[in-house]
Amino acid sequence: MRFGERHCRALLDGAGLSIGFYDHRGTCLYLNRKACELMKGSLSDFAGRGVVDLFGERMGRLILERISKVLAQNQPVVFEDELDLPSVRAWFSSTYTPIANDQDAIEGVQIISQNISDRKLADASLRGSERRVTSILQAAPIGIAVLEDRIMLDANDRFCKLTGYAREEFIGKTPRMFYLKNEEYERVGREHYEELRRYGTGTTEIQLRRRDGRILTVLLSSALLNPADPSAGVTCTLLDITPRKEAVEALKESRRRLSTLLSNLPGMAYRCGNDPDWTMEFVSEGSFDLTGLTPRELTGTQGTMYNHLIVPDDRPHVWDQIQNAIARCSPFELTYRIRTTTDQEKWVWEQGRAIFDNSGDVVALEGFITDITDKKHAEQERERLQLQIRQAQKMEAIGQLTGGVAHDFNNLLQAILGYTELAQDSLAPDSRAAESLAQVSHASERAAELVSQLLMFSRQQAMHPENIDLNEAISGTLKMLRRVIGEDIQLRWHPFAGLTHIRADKGMVDQVLMNLCVNARDAMPDGGALTIKTEYCFIGDDYLLTHAWATPGSYVLMTVSDTGEGMNRETQDHIFEPFFTTKKLGKGTGLGLATVYGIVKQHGGMINVYSEPGTGTVFRTYWPVSETTPEPSFESDVLSDTRGNETILIAEDDDNVRDLSQTILEQAGYKVIVARDGEEAVELFKRNAPEVDLVMLDLIMPRKGGREACEAMRSEQPNLNVVFASGYSDDEIRSRFITDQGYKLVQKPYTRRELLKAVRNTLDGTA
Repeated sequence: MRFGERHCRALLDGAGLSIGFYDHRGTCLYLNRKACELMKGSLSDFAGRGVVDLFGERMGRLILERISKVLAQNQPVVFEDELDLPSVRAWFSSTYTPIANDQDAIEGVQIISQNISDRKLADASLRGSERRVTSILQAAPIGIAVLEDRIMLDANDRFCKLTGYAREEFIGKTPRMFYLKNEEYERVGREHYEELRRYGTGTTEIQLRRRDGRILTVLLSSALLNPADPSAGVTCTLLDITPRKEAVEALKESRRRLSTLLSNLPGMAYRCGNDPDWTMEFVSEGSFDLTGLTPRELTGTQGTMYNHLIVPDDRPHVWDQIQNAIARCSPFELTYRIRTTTDQEKWVWEQGRAIFDNSGDVVALEGFITDITDKKHAEQERERLQLQIRQAQKMEAIGQLTGGVAHDFNNLLQAILGYTELAQDSLAPDSRAAESLAQVSHASERAAELVSQLLMFSRQQAMHPENIDLNEAISGTLKMLRRVIGEDIQLRWHPFAGLTHIRADKGMVDQVLMNLCVNARDAMPDGGALTIKTEYCFIGDDYLLTHAWATPGSYVLMTVSDTGEGMNRETQDHIFEPFFTTKKLGKGTGLGLATVYGIVKQHGGMINVYSEPGTGTVFRTYWPVSETTPEPSFESDVLSDTRGNETILIAEDDDNVRDLSQTILEQAGYKVIVARDGEEAVELFKRNAPEVDLVMLDLIMPRKGGREACEAMRSEQPNLNVVFASGYSDDEIRSRFITDQGYKLVQKPYTRRELLKAVRNTLDGTA
């Protein structure tokens, strides 16, 4: 018997499962080695202890309930629990089996437990995977269905939404209900399923009828659930391509209409490469009327290169214009001449733009070219007639001038010179009277030369306008200008990058620049600085409120400023009049600035001068931008966030400017105190210092200038906000005082926006 017990214990201990015996009260009778290892002890540590003592209150009570249940049912029961044992926390599957004594009386239970944590993890992973797959199928933007022997087994929500049917309406049925015709259903079953059997997947385009009767075009894609067993079922997806099909049809119709439109246009649409030959990739049917070549003859590298049709003298102009536009990422417009296959020379107008890829490289040029030969001839005739009219008007004006001055003056000179010669003949050559008459004769000859110069100025001179880069024109004259102005005058050149072209006679532009620079040189006998600056300028209606001489539009502004002697207001009122000069006798004819004025006006431009004695002079010439070149975009001049309620003291000696500035600021909500000069401004500031938030000072004023007034006010209030105004070159002013002190400067003539923005930014500390 003892041998049998030892043998049983060995068998129990050798089992890989945890085995224990408990009586009906839950008292531990025996634990095998595996169970003792899980409990981290020996049999003597656990035998005779109750399950509540061994496993805790909650688990012990649960085991007692299960023991009672098994004993009552007298049959094995399996339970799964997550147990927190001394050696491990894990899931266990425990089989409770009733045990009987030698008299077959049930007196306890045997509990065999197996660690099932790995299985639990696998089950959880499987359930998670199933949930994810289900979520993916439901979230998919395409309809998905599962079929077996063409019987619908399941489908996602998108499939139901796509077909308009509820799931219960088609589950267990064939998809025949979705097809327009039975023949189509049979074709898919025959061809599509044959493709599945051969390749495991298949795709076909079909039309389906929704439940509401609407027809859809869908892409049906299918795959076998088990490629080794085609009978296992099929997964199908439906992608609605109805919008795409409609878009394709719309595109075909659009292309048809575009082709018809291009064929009827009086010109040639094109797409070409950005190469020196302008290799055409596409041209419309209008190419034949324009060039004498069909689209086939003009496209591709084997066809006639379009560049070969352009008149050789115009080819550099065409290339430069287009490349400049590409560099600015702007459309281009240009006119030039071509020679057709019949050797006919035509004027054409071209408009187009570059097409860029995502990396910014030019992939093609697209545009339109049309014949403007008749229009060009008409324009040339009109220009010839206008030239005659202008010449007639000019001759009329000069005729009045010469009739009132030159003719009478020549008569006087004739008498003076004639009687002088007679008198000289009657005198000894070495007499003092003869010497005096010689001086009279010499002066009369100089007067005759002056009249001759006036007559030369009135000579007929046709203007030859062309598209000019003003920066290039000025740069080309700098070397000559430096020789003319001399070494004691510093020449400063500030070109505006990317300047828009103007349409002007280059020779006349050079004459304007030369006359202004010579005038500036003469105003600086002891040396100084001559500054030439270009910039883009847009003049809007707001600017006209303060500058009645201006005309709205887009201009290229050329500014010529000097640090010379300057001019008073009376001189400025007459400087553009013929024969008016402030130079010493024999130093000038008075026609230089009159010539400048006439040339600028002849080009449809404007000229403005600002100067005060001792502070230099600024000439601004406004040249209209060329209508055949694109203009850069500038932000709107709309006023915003520039209003306020602060108190501003203005000091300005010009009545009109002072009244205008006061009106602008008061309309913007500010309280304004005005002074006629710097001294009055200081007195008003001392009386109103606590109220004044900002002072605006003209830099040059009588009695006390803006700088002196500023220093006097800042001695009283060091943190006072100050804005200066000046009509002189920005570079010259800043180099003297403004920049060093960090003040804000508004350049005359300034717009309303510029004034309000300068005031507001200074008050807000953002100047």
